[in-house]
Amino acid sequence: MLLICSLSSARAHGQVPTTPVAKEPEANRPKQLFDAGVLAFEEGRFAEALSNFQQAYQLKPHPLVQVNIANCYDKLNQPADAIEHFEAFLASSEGSPAQREEVRAAVAKLSKLAGRLNLEVTPATANGTLDDQAVLHPPYQWVSAGRHRLSFVADGFEPVVRVVDVRPGETLDVSLSLQPLPPPAPIASAAAPAPSTLPEPEAQTAALTPTTSAPKSHALPANVWISGGATFGLGVIAVVTGQLALGASREFDTNLSAVRNSMLTEYQRAGAWARGVDAANRADALAAVTDVLLAMTLVGAGLTTYFYLADRNQAETPTSRVTLQAGPRAGSVALHGTF
Repeated sequence: MLLICSLSSARAHGQVPTTPVAKEPEANRPKQLFDAGVLAFEEGRFAEALSNFQQAYQLKPHPLVQVNIANCYDKLNQPADAIEHFEAFLASSEGSPAQREEVRAAVAKLSKLAGRLNLEVTPATANGTLDDQAVLHPPYQWVSAGRHRLSFVADGFEPVVRVVDVRPGETLDVSLSLQPLPPPAPIASAAAPAPSTLPEPEAQTAALTPTTSAPKSHALPANVWISGGATFGLGVIAVVTGQLALGASREFDTNLSAVRNSMLTEYQRAGAWARGVDAANRADALAAVTDVLLAMTLVGAGLTTYFYLADRNQAETPTSRVTLQAGPRAGSVALHGTF
């Protein structure tokens, strides 16, 4: 497998822009990390080599370093990550023709060990994650063979989760469409009663007229809408956090199996142990958050029911009005009473 052990030859051919050598110690830090990564790789310490190459690339990005990062992922039995970095190198114009040809051959070999997702997501602005960790980059994504959990979220849309099984060397077409969230229900305001006007009395004698107002239908009050909307939102969030907790639990089980796999190297099992501990912590935290959200959802449902029944009882209570009118000779008098 091709390993770039030095960038000096690339600089000599003008493939890397020349910069004046700085006197500060920090200016040599990328080269020190790169050289340490080469030494660790040659001694079989691939996880340590990967860390050094990644730090060197962050301090001084260059496509040739991507080749070394890809080789480390290959040695750590992570073909999907290796292909991603090999393709990042091929997307540039760096490297000699022989180097580029060797990288293409490596990609062809690794593509038989990993699978690829062909993603079609609506809306295109949705953000996706793979197994609740890695970021998905439509339209396609290299993944390791096996079962994976795809999650997509977007502002104004309901989240979507899809579980897929990918076979080695397979390109799996995945089409996802996020549904818009329902618009919030309008809050109806009670109309102000129109001012009543008393007609000119025509009778010469007083008339006592009892009237009973019929029950009127009216919109639900604001407290019912607010309580119901908050309850619905808490329920949706509880479902999302519950799904994330289940995904973290499955990730813990997967890494636990890797730790117990004697066929893996010590560094692979150590990496699986670290990922398993992180997954267990996330699963516990998400489960606790889900329990709290579910409890709040139940409380909100109870309050919404209480507000609705209280408003309904008030609306169904009949009222009576008694009006006393007198003729013009005795003066105009109107007495109003509600019983």
